[in-house]
Amino acid sequence: MKIHPCFESCVGQETAKVRLSQSIYSAINGGEMNSPLLTAEAGVGKSKVARAAIEGYKEAGFDTLTFNSPGEFREKGEAFSSFISLLMDSPKFAIFIDEAHEINGSQGQAATVQLAKVRSFLMKALDKGNEGREIRLDSELVVNFSRKKGSIILATNFPHTLDKSGAFQSRCDHIALDLYSEEELIQILQGMLVKEGFQTANENTLAMIARCGRGTARPLEKIVGQLKIQLSAEGKKKHTINREDVISALKLSKMFPRGIKSWEIDVIKLCHGRALRDGHITSLLPHVEPEALRKSKGYLIEGCKLMQATTQGIMTTTLGTRYVDTLKTEGFLAA
Repeated sequence: MKIHPCFESCVGQETAKVRLSQSIYSAINGGEMNSPLLTAEAGVGKSKVARAAIEGYKEAGFDTLTFNSPGEFREKGEAFSSFISLLMDSPKFAIFIDEAHEINGSQGQAATVQLAKVRSFLMKALDKGNEGREIRLDSELVVNFSRKKGSIILATNFPHTLDKSGAFQSRCDHIALDLYSEEELIQILQGMLVKEGFQTANENTLAMIARCGRGTARPLEKIVGQLKIQLSAEGKKKHTINREDVISALKLSKMFPRGIKSWEIDVIKLCHGRALRDGHITSLLPHVEPEALRKSKGYLIEGCKLMQATTQGIMTTTLGTRYVDTLKTEGFLAA
């Protein structure tokens, strides 16, 4: 299946691009569209992929709307009015709502009346049993929705907060995005550097920055931003960066090579020369959350080989010991 040209600037995420391309081409041919819920960690391109899809629909002649979050829907607000007008008047449309977990309200605040109506519409429209039927939102407001008429794309980092029962998620065409590979992060990084006026760094320097992402692009943005500021502050006119520049940027950003967190360094040091189970580790390091440790072990063991699993628990590898020693040598940690 060919991928629609609208996704040319999106690195990786082949499954999402193929499924969204199929929806766009199906719509162009008069067929049904999907209404996906894109989920993943922050920094893997959910918003970028969704916005690209919206551009694809727009190029095909569809009416489109994009909302940065459900919080844009306010009582008698312009966003709500444009949303309803599109549903009622457009023959073909595509809508993208980012930060979909705020559909129930945000920051502890209850949803507004208009936001509650949007959520009610989504629940009914995405239910396959309501396909093509009229949807009544109040005594006066009636809209309809069908998969040949429109696509609604939602994206969130926190799908579990959409609802407790899972009924909302079950109505969507779920697309879980993958973490980026190191090669994909290097490709993304090269684009960032060119955009900021840098020349492409050497392979080892690129890999050093890319590994700090741990599968996401967000940390790379912070590093590149810091590099731009520090080189400008030093009055340097060069357009290349080297390993020393990166180390300086990481220190100033309070980041560690390979994206290791400070509490993970504590775990690596604690498990030097001995294997410990999770419960023992969290009892000795009370600032380490059990769930955070559980999620971290996969990366520490499989992702960067700084630790290994044994029948007695996890313990630091030779690479892990060498990693901590290098941090001390390079001034990240006190000797």
